[in-house]
Amino acid sequence: MEKKYIEVNEGELIRWRGLWSVGTESYALGDVVAHAKSGYGTCTYKARVGHVPSAATEPEDGASWDTVWEEFLMGGQNGTGEGTGDVIAAGKAGGQIILGGTGASEDLTLGSTAHATKGREKILDPAYFAEQLGDLISWYGNQIGVGAGSCCTGIEENTLYWRSSQVFRWYLGCLSDGGTSDSMQLSAAGLDLPVGLLTPKISLAGPFKQSILSKTANYTITDTDPDIVVIGVISAHATITLPTAADNTGRIITIIIDGEPGSYNVIVDGEGSETINGATTKTNSVIYSYLRLLCNGTGWDIIGSGGTWT
Repeated sequence: MEKKYIEVNEGELIRWRGLWSVGTESYALGDVVAHAKSGYGTCTYKARVGHVPSAATEPEDGASWDTVWEEFLMGGQNGTGEGTGDVIAAGKAGGQIILGGTGASEDLTLGSTAHATKGREKILDPAYFAEQLGDLISWYGNQIGVGAGSCCTGIEENTLYWRSSQVFRWYLGCLSDGGTSDSMQLSAAGLDLPVGLLTPKISLAGPFKQSILSKTANYTITDTDPDIVVIGVISAHATITLPTAADNTGRIITIIIDGEPGSYNVIVDGEGSETINGATTKTNSVIYSYLRLLCNGTGWDIIGSGGTWT
């Protein structure tokens, strides 16, 4: 007669009994049954003691179920149905460790099969945790956080982050057009790149494109404005005031007269008492003249010009 049990020790049997049922006459020590667990699909349970089943001893649901049953094999988290998404174990206090091989170059490989219809490799949405949780973390303490769609908590969607401790250093982001542009986003709009990130240099194989600030009247350039200022046709004298030097050391600003000034002047003025090559202002009224200025921290130096500026 075929045996339907495993003898693990003398007198101790592991026997499969199928789905748990209150209608079963009795369960013996070592009997294993299947039963659904909310959020984990179908799990298996091994009897701690022999007993007659009742509503009180129904695995997971009965008031005293854990006095007669112990978890034997957990189903996959958020799985549904018998045998769905089985995993080694459910999440537990203290975390879990899965190790690769013990020999050189014996990696731990996690992934789906190559079959086109199989699922993807997924990381739990960090929206379920505080920002610094739900990330991948290396032995050296660096972390990769994955922003999953619009559900992320406090971080941009569809992004891959690198972080040291709890400080974001940089991230790669998917552009709003779904990634069809030939561009890479290193930081959110309006944020500066961290000092030292691009040390020692930036090498570009193509053109470097800058935004242009167009003006036809008095204007004070801000710390966040574009560095190219184009003056169009003016109907009165136009004063372009430079930003505070102390906040713009190393910044280069180019001012171009692109409209016919006629009898009016374009005046470039340092903020407050700050000077341009020692002068309070520089003035020009000829179309296509330009002034290229480098901030030295206390004022501005002319590093290029076209036309006569007085």
